[in-house]
Amino acid sequence: MKITSIFTLLIAVMLMVGCNTKKEPVDLVLKNGNIYTENEKQPKAEAIAVKDGKIVFVGTNKEVENYIGENTKVADLAGKTVLPSFIDSHTHPGLVAMTSGNDELAKYELPSTSKKRRP
Repeated sequence: MKITSIFTLLIAVMLMVGCNTKKEPVDLVLKNGNIYTENEKQPKAEAIAVKDGKIVFVGTNKEVENYIGENTKVADLAGKTVLPSFIDSHTHPGLVAMTSGNDELAKYELPSTSKKRRP
């Protein structure tokens, strides 16, 4: 009887510890979104958690609650779509060189798009 009680107590403690799913708080949570992930196993999600500029979680609104702390900024996307991307300054170096007024840069021509400069 005593062994059964100890075993039952041990299982109860393990279940309580296992149910604590609170994660380390993140800097930013985006929720209630239509998030396209590019992941075949999880093509869409509702929420994202970001810490130190890196995505640390993608999943449901309910799951992301575990990442929200006292200082976490939470943004409600209200169904807006989030797409994977990267930062692109979208410059055209050839065009910049041709229009910069820098004669050293401007002497280089781009095929078929360059205007010939006269000396």
